[in-house]
Amino acid sequence: MNLLTSLPNLLIAPGDFFTAFRTEAEDPEQAGTTRLFGPPLAVLVLLGLVSMFFLQDLVKDVQFEQAVSRIENNSRLTEEKKEELMLDMKDRFEHPSTALKVLTWGSSAVSLPIRSAVMALMALLIGNFIFGGNVRYGVLFGMTAWAYLINVIELIVKVPLMLKQWTVEVYTGLGLLGIGEPGSFLGSFLGQIDLFSLWRIVLISIGMGILYRQTTTKYLVALLVLWLLQITVTSGLVAAFS
Repeated sequence: MNLLTSLPNLLIAPGDFFTAFRTEAEDPEQAGTTRLFGPPLAVLVLLGLVSMFFLQDLVKDVQFEQAVSRIENNSRLTEEKKEELMLDMKDRFEHPSTALKVLTWGSSAVSLPIRSAVMALMALLIGNFIFGGNVRYGVLFGMTAWAYLINVIELIVKVPLMLKQWTVEVYTGLGLLGIGEPGSFLGSFLGQIDLFSLWRIVLISIGMGILYRQTTTKYLVALLVLWLLQITVTSGLVAAFS
C-alpha cells in the first residue's frame, strides 16, 4: 500500500495508518528502510524551508534583539565597546554573509528531520531496551517521521500568528494561561506543554504499540515521562541563562 495515499488516516484513523506502515515495513519483497522514512523526510525538509521563507525577517529581528540584549547586559564591556559591537552586529545582520545564509537555511531544512531522529532514539530506548522489544531503528525512524507530518498543521496554525504578533513565542497550550514571567522556569515549562507536542506523542505511542504488537498505554506513559523530563531540563536551562 502506498502510505502517501493513506496519509489522511494519520489524522482520522492513526491505528489504520500505522498498521499499513507495519505491513510495508515487514514486506519481504521490499529491501531496506529508506523507503519508510524517505518520503516524510522530504516533506519535513520542504516544510522547514517554506516556514523559513515566511519567517526569515521575523527570525532575523529576534536574533538581532537577542544579540543586542547580550551585549547590553555584559557588565565587562565599556559603553564605547558596546556601541562598537552593536554597530558591527547591525551591519552583519543587514548584510549577512553567504556562509550565514547557508547556515540559516540549512538549519531550517534539517531541524524537523533531526527532531524526528531524536524521537526515534527515544522510541528505541523505550521499546527495545526498557520493554524488551525488537524493532529496527530505521523502522522507528520512519514511524516518527510520518508522525511528525502533523507539523504541517502546526505551522499552518502558528506561522500566521507569529507574523501577526511579530513574535516566535506563540502558544497553543498551557502557555496561553500567561502564568510565569518570560524566561522563568514556570513560564518556559508551561509554554512547552503544547497541543501539537501532545498530539505527536500520542501518534508515536500508537505507532509503537502497533510495531511492537503491544498495548499503546505503556508506550504513551513512558514517552510522557521522558518528554516531561526533557522540558523540565530545558526550562531549567532557560531560567539559568536568562
